[in-house]
Order: sequence, then structure tokens, then C-alpha cells
Amino acid sequence: MAAGNIFWDIHNAIWDLLEAKAAFTDQIKAGNRIKFTGADREPPKQFASNADFPQVMVWNAGITAIDRAASNATTITVQWEVLVHSGEQPCDPFFDVQWAVFVALINWDDTMTAIEWDGGNPVRNCDILKARDTLLGSRHATQGPPFHQNIRGWGSVWVGKSDCWFSHSALQVVL
Repeated sequence: MAAGNIFWDIHNAIWDLLEAKAAFTDQIKAGNRIKFTGADREPPKQFASNADFPQVMVWNAGITAIDRAASNATTITVQWEVLVHSGEQPCDPFFDVQWAVFVALINWDDTMTAIEWDGGNPVRNCDILKARDTLLGSRHATQGPPFHQNIRGWGSVWVGKSDCWFSHSALQVVL
């Protein structure tokens, strides 16, 4: 991870938000928090068992940059996704995980605004944009997260964004 890389910082902050809440850690075992930041080239198992659920993944889903959004500033909006898979068809356990994700992400203020870059705090806003739920593995699930083919259950993709402002001149001197 490169020091001062806002993409890593936001990704790690999302995991920090989730893992800071007992509502989340009580629902999702550490081994079922799938992180794409390690040496494992393919973190999700191709074939999973019931013990592998519920499961949560976090990843960067794109950026929008506006060069000189103000006379001296450039903005980047980092879009991210939190993917949830319950591994079960009843809604009860799925709703518990959904609630845990929501209450964790809504507490973004202190964690995200504490991210530092070039002596400042570039993250100015963080929003949950939407969450789309689907019954994965059913023939009606036309859209949904890329989960295991052998386990049916409820899945959700939480889409959010973090808005960052940077001094344009400071960005120009990044090595």
C-alpha cells in the first residue's frame, strides 16, 4: 500500500467502521469478512459451505474526478460497495446483517474525516446511496453480487460514496 493513497485509506476506513460495531462483529465471523487486500489472489471461495456465511466483502467501485472543481481544488468522489450474502433464504438473519451494516456505515463522520493527506483532511462527505437486495441463486435474481453458485440466500450490494477535496497544487507535486 502506497503511503498517502486515498483509495486505500477509504477502503480501510470502511472496514474500520464495520468492525468497530458489535452489531457487525457479532453477526459476521472474522473469517467471513472477505478482504481483497491480502496476498490471496482469489479471496472468495469458489464453493462454500454454510459455515462460510453470512459473508461481507468491501471494494472500490470506481471514481469520478473533477480537475479544478474550484479555482484551487480538485475533487475525487470514490464510490465503494459493501456486499452482503446471508447464505440463507429466510429473511431473519439477512435483516440482522443489513441492520449491522447500516448502523456501522452511518457513523462515518469521525472515521472518514480523520483520514489525513498532505496535512489536511480531504474527506468532506460520505453517503450511503442505496442498497439493492436480491434472492441469490434463484432464477429471478437478474442482478446481484458475484457470489457462490452453490449457496442460495439473500444478498445485497450497499453502494456508497466518499467525496474528497485536494489542493490542486499539492496533487501536482505527488511523486
